[in-house]
Amino acid sequence: MIAVPTGYRMKIVDDGLEFERSNLTPLVGSEAHILSKETVKEFLCVDGGVAIGNLIGFDLPLRVNITEMVRYHTGIFGFTGCGKSNLCSFLIRKALERMRKMSIVIFDVSGEYLIHLLDLKPRLFSTEHFSDDVNRVMDSQTIPETLEKILDRQLIADSVQRLIYEEKIQRLSLSYPLEPIPLTMGLILDLFGDIARSRRKESVQATVALNKLNRFVLEGGYDDEVPLEEIGKDIQARTELEEILQEFMASVHSMSGTVKDVQTIISILEEGSTQEYSKEQKGVIRNAEWLATQVAVNKYTGVNIVYLPDPTIARQVVSRFINQLLWLKKT
Repeated sequence: MIAVPTGYRMKIVDDGLEFERSNLTPLVGSEAHILSKETVKEFLCVDGGVAIGNLIGFDLPLRVNITEMVRYHTGIFGFTGCGKSNLCSFLIRKALERMRKMSIVIFDVSGEYLIHLLDLKPRLFSTEHFSDDVNRVMDSQTIPETLEKILDRQLIADSVQRLIYEEKIQRLSLSYPLEPIPLTMGLILDLFGDIARSRRKESVQATVALNKLNRFVLEGGYDDEVPLEEIGKDIQARTELEEILQEFMASVHSMSGTVKDVQTIISILEEGSTQEYSKEQKGVIRNAEWLATQVAVNKYTGVNIVYLPDPTIARQVVSRFINQLLWLKKT
């Protein structure tokens, strides 16, 4: 018989039991006690909790506080085939019964959860090209043997088809959010700095221009973040900056790609930026950041499954999703 420390101390108080955390580890050879069924129930089970299974050897339903499991970090570990997905699906169902407006996001690399939770009408996002083909969706998912024995495959396919019809199965883009490139003084300094450090053609001219630009920034009290449009509003500053840029263009080949960049910068100084990044122009890019936003504003309550069969892509998508979610919670 093997005795394992629980990390708790049991006290008998007024004919009742109390359990409290303890960092003390029993010494080798210490007396051990076998807990009774009633004591195990008192120790492990939550009154009024959700029964999630039976404790082996005790014929006792294990009851947990499902709300606390959702609120805090919970890990489920086990060997392949031991029923982790079944348990997770069960817990998700019970959590939604208690918290109906909750948003759940499942990152699924094995295609296990769509069929498990099909009756909950989940949304499915994937990097795979399903092209609204129900057979492609079905082939990508694992159907539990127990479910396949009691349900006709066509019935499952019909349910998947309804999800497609309701546009609940969508492709997840791997593209990054469209963001404007900041047209700032730092952009000019980086441009000339890269050329100066490259030791190739135009590096000498770029070094001379960079020294003048640094002096311009220092004397004008500017920093890297100041927009070019702001400098353009100051006639004296704009004229001085344009002279530095014009002098550089005159010292290099007129067909140089750098010349075209500098010409664009001058036009911004004179006319302002023509970049517009309105939502109407962007359109909707359904990527990890977009999904995190929908979840954060409670637009996508219920079950959202993200099917990512490629582990490398899965890590990338999960990382981007979490980063966006944390950023949204801070703003």
